[in-house]
Amino acid sequence: MTIQPNYFNLTPDYSSQQITYTNTGNGAITNLVLTPASPLIADGTTCGSSLAAGDSCNYTVRFPVVQPIKGVSNVTANYNSTSTTTGNGTATINYSGTDAIAGLSISSGSNPNFDFSSTTAHSTMSSLVTIKNTGNNLESNIVYSTLPNHFSVSDTGISNPCGATPFSLAAGESCNVNLIYTNSVMTSLTSDEIVVSYNYLIASGVAISTSTVGVTYSTTQSTASLLITPNPYAYGTIVNNGVDSLSNVFTVTNSGEITATGMTASVATGTFFNTVTTTPQCGASLAAGESCNLSVQFGTVESTVPAGTKTDTLNVSYTPYTSATPITASSALSGQVATAQSAVIVQAFTNSSGFVGGDGTSSNSAYQVQQNATAPTVTYTLANNGTVPATSFAVTTGSLGAWSQSNNCPATLEPQASCMLTFSLATSATGINNLDLSQVHLTWNDQDNPSGQPQDLSGTVYANVFAAPGIAITTNPSSSISVAPGESFTITATLTGGYNITAQTIHATTTASDVTFTNNDCAISSSAGLGSCTITVNVGASAAAATGNTITISNSTTPTPAATPAPSSVNFDIAVAPAVVQIALPQTGQMNQVPSMCYPLSATCINSPVGSDGYGYASGPYDIPYGVAWAYNGYTDLVPPVRFTSGSAANGSACPSGQLVESDNLTGLMWQQNPSTTTYKWQDGTVTPNTYPALAAVESLNSGSGYCGYTDWRLPNLNELVSMLNLGQIVPYTWLNTSGFPGVGNFSYWSSTTMVAGSGSSAWVVMLNNTGYGRIATQGKTSSTAPIWAVRGNSATSTAPAKIPQTGQITSYAAGDDGALQAGTAGTNASGRFKSGTLLEADCITDSQTGLMWPKNGIIGFTDSGGSLINQPNYSNTDATLNSITWNNALTAMTKMNTATTKLCGYSDWRLPNFAELRSLINYGQVNYSIASNWLNDQGFSGVQNAMYWTSTILASTPSSTRWLINMGTGEASFNGQSNPYPVLPVRGGGAAGS
Repeated sequence: MTIQPNYFNLTPDYSSQQITYTNTGNGAITNLVLTPASPLIADGTTCGSSLAAGDSCNYTVRFPVVQPIKGVSNVTANYNSTSTTTGNGTATINYSGTDAIAGLSISSGSNPNFDFSSTTAHSTMSSLVTIKNTGNNLESNIVYSTLPNHFSVSDTGISNPCGATPFSLAAGESCNVNLIYTNSVMTSLTSDEIVVSYNYLIASGVAISTSTVGVTYSTTQSTASLLITPNPYAYGTIVNNGVDSLSNVFTVTNSGEITATGMTASVATGTFFNTVTTTPQCGASLAAGESCNLSVQFGTVESTVPAGTKTDTLNVSYTPYTSATPITASSALSGQVATAQSAVIVQAFTNSSGFVGGDGTSSNSAYQVQQNATAPTVTYTLANNGTVPATSFAVTTGSLGAWSQSNNCPATLEPQASCMLTFSLATSATGINNLDLSQVHLTWNDQDNPSGQPQDLSGTVYANVFAAPGIAITTNPSSSISVAPGESFTITATLTGGYNITAQTIHATTTASDVTFTNNDCAISSSAGLGSCTITVNVGASAAAATGNTITISNSTTPTPAATPAPSSVNFDIAVAPAVVQIALPQTGQMNQVPSMCYPLSATCINSPVGSDGYGYASGPYDIPYGVAWAYNGYTDLVPPVRFTSGSAANGSACPSGQLVESDNLTGLMWQQNPSTTTYKWQDGTVTPNTYPALAAVESLNSGSGYCGYTDWRLPNLNELVSMLNLGQIVPYTWLNTSGFPGVGNFSYWSSTTMVAGSGSSAWVVMLNNTGYGRIATQGKTSSTAPIWAVRGNSATSTAPAKIPQTGQITSYAAGDDGALQAGTAGTNASGRFKSGTLLEADCITDSQTGLMWPKNGIIGFTDSGGSLINQPNYSNTDATLNSITWNNALTAMTKMNTATTKLCGYSDWRLPNFAELRSLINYGQVNYSIASNWLNDQGFSGVQNAMYWTSTILASTPSSTRWLINMGTGEASFNGQSNPYPVLPVRGGGAAGS
């Protein structure tokens, strides 16, 4: 078989060739197969699978010249020449294709001109750019060969991203990229180009090309841009009466990119318009995107000003950016001044109906109506006092609360005509329901105001819907009342609801024996300060224990009372009279110089005169102060040997960090080592119901597992807090700091004890600071603040040598206070606590709680009518007394009493009582006695004064001149110079063992 031609070229100009296959043999060719090698393809044939001898056939081969390639290929012919013999032949073809057409377009639909701009504040602009292969073949190795300064690309967050360079695109394929311009420096308009390079195929290999797009960019200065709205603004009409004015608040908004500075606001002429204060007022600067307000008032204008339109301009000057020249934002102002040709609508109160009191003119004289009563009404007249009609006259309302409005006003209110507005008050809910008349809006047209004149009514109608009257009964204690003989509790009646309720007489009765009432038949009314009254229920000292007693409470007012007490009865128990437990008072901490040194060496040395606290009594060679000897006991062991020791948790383990405690071995109490310095009100009267922050702060220590594992912490009562004083030291808190309490601060500390005088509005404090030196005083519960120092334990049940007595307070003013807990040794309020002497001791009285003996008479007299102290007292003489003498004279008087021929009650060991001894007579809880000395005079004493009394205790800070005093009328403890005259109440007994 011959092949013609068997070697030829295929080019873009000659892309196909017909090949002729001829059987030059004498037999038939069979199984003929023609196969073109890549990239050649068959383009037609007349050849079959066999070829007879001498026959020819044609086969056309073609090369796709659009491919940018060249090379050598072939067409192979395979066949059988006989049944067993094979043959083949090859036509060799050189092929050469067409070079690829390169093309890469760069476009941006959102920014077709590739113009980029930014500002110094907003420095970035981006455009979505599409890169497309517009050639006819693959384009590869696409990179951004040139990006101008300030330009970058990113494909974050876009669809069909190009991805990282280099990348490729098939013919007709495209991808997207964000072209980002970033420049915060002022730049004038600049032209540049972005060049993208890429590779494409050509017949001879790979070619490189580029696409270029021109860009322009600039960065301009960011500025502030102020806009005043509204602009312009027409105020409406005012009357030229020197009174009328209108105001409008203008909003100044910075729509620029940076803060406007150097702002000043003004009205150009200020003749008819002036700026006034509003909130928030524009200041000297305004941040971008922020707004502020300017209020401009139109008017007032006098009658000399002619009617017509008045104009001016509101200007705000500002600096748009640093170093710029100030510019001005403006709003045009206009307003109308009307003369007498306007309709003048005047409101006037006409009458009211259905109220039971008040005139509605102020909150103090508000209309009064009872809940669910028939709706009362208030009527107003609207009169047109002008000379022209008010047409299109309309009345609309805003929010009237519980009020509703009706009227008979016509569409045209003629000159000198009037109409009525009636307001009705719904009474279904109690409370203040004032009618704000400014919510009633009038509009009309008149001759000078054809476009409409608005006007609001003015004033307020004050009204109150009160609940039906009632009388609420409360007790103190509030429940489970159990009263010991000699004690008392209170019943308080409070008027609720009602209006102008006349005096209602509250009467209490009981069938219980030996029970009396103080302030029974008390009256309550709506008058100021008389909304409640309190009846005290007194259980006699000899009353027998009994449970289930009832007090019936009624309103005994005639004629028919306005309300019935609820509840109408109170149950109480009379408890078994408490036993008097004798306690031993401790030393005050003051000690004498013995003889030239102090023991212990750390104590303050005071050169105590004979008869003073520190001098005490003789015991062997030593002078030991009276009381349990915790501070000084000669050179023998103290009681207790160590006053304070570190405490442990409830389970015996160490306390957690920050919760350390210290045990007082003298009293059996446990205290915080480091109380918080946070100060609290005792009572917060600004909320309803009142709260008690100081007590709540202590109670919070009991939450969870408790402070150091204990959950019974409380605010100490006054006696407990006073037990931590050492009057031998100058500053209480500094001594405590060195005695195991480093966290006690320079403060006055709250106690849980209330000062019963003054309706219980004050509580007792102990001044541990460097100005009070231990003073006992009171502070307003709601007006003062102080820190707290928490305590726990029960001195009464402990084995401590100096048990702390109860304060005597039995009335509770808040949960957790002294009256509620009554911590301490019982007996302060016990009947029979004070025992009057007999025979020789008939002029004296003994306190069973302390074992001390006192004169019954609070004013001890002397025979000498000249007032000098002599050896012979006459205890009934009042011309010369111990009622007002200096401290040194008091010591002298004690000596003379003890050396007198006739000795008081037969004893010669009378002395001036120390601080603790004299204060032991104070009962801080007798609610029947606002003056403590009155209570003493009812216990068997007489003549005890409502005054300061001398103690034998010296003020450690100024030992040469100042002494401690106890106020027997209030229970306060203070100090004064020794040369001042005060009363004296002598005492005897009370050695180191308290006997």
